[in-house]
Amino acid sequence: MTAPKALAFDVFGTVVDWRTGISRESAAFLAEIGRADLDAADFADAWRFRYFDVMRAFRESGRTFATLDMLHREMLEQTLRAEGIDPATLADALLDDWNHAWHRLDPWPDAVAGLTRLKAGFPIVTLTNGNIALMLAMARRARLALGRAAGRGSRTRLQARPAGLSVDGRGARPRAGPTMPGRRAP
Repeated sequence: MTAPKALAFDVFGTVVDWRTGISRESAAFLAEIGRADLDAADFADAWRFRYFDVMRAFRESGRTFATLDMLHREMLEQTLRAEGIDPATLADALLDDWNHAWHRLDPWPDAVAGLTRLKAGFPIVTLTNGNIALMLAMARRARLALGRAAGRGSRTRLQARPAGLSVDGRGARPRAGPTMPGRRAP
């Protein structure tokens, strides 16, 4: 069997625990705006699970580009409206800071050591819709030993393939191959 030339993996849920981090930060922000009555974990789920609808709407809109930060902000505002909170009544700085909670996610307990170990033997790359600034901020804060971040904003195009995901960018044409498995947040 031939050894892989690189290891590619998802980030949200695989390397970082988005649900705990977004719940924790949302609890603080909800309290700040006088809505501590809302369940922060339910709010985090509602915010994240708008992703599929937002991506579908994005594809149908004809928009040519949006970072995940931009989409997260739109999803945050939709989630607030669904809870009867008008985001226009909140300070932009508060909404920006809340939205940047995605930049401050904690890694799973074994992620830093695991990535460091994998990186010693293979090039590692993220396969994510996260924009490069988001991935770099998250990696710095969490001390993640990421290799190249292939995400929105790079010159790399991600393509779904039956055998997994392949990366096609900057002249490289690696074969499709298996991806690192994800995890489920509690």
